Amino acid sequence: MDINAIIQAVGSVGFPIVACCGLFYLYNETITKITNTLDLLNKSVELLAEELKDKKEG
Repeated sequence: MDINAIIQAVGSVGFPIVACCGLFYLYNETITKITNTLDLLNKSVELLAEELKDKKEG
């Protein structure tokens, strides 16, 4: 999004609404990245637990 589109949006709907939409976008992106990272960590922990279980039994 270029600066002219942002200025036009602020002029037509107002700064608080544009700021709210921008913050929502950043929040959504951040939550998505955190969720993906936690999923990867969960898979890693599960694999480590299985490996430790196999070593303990074997």
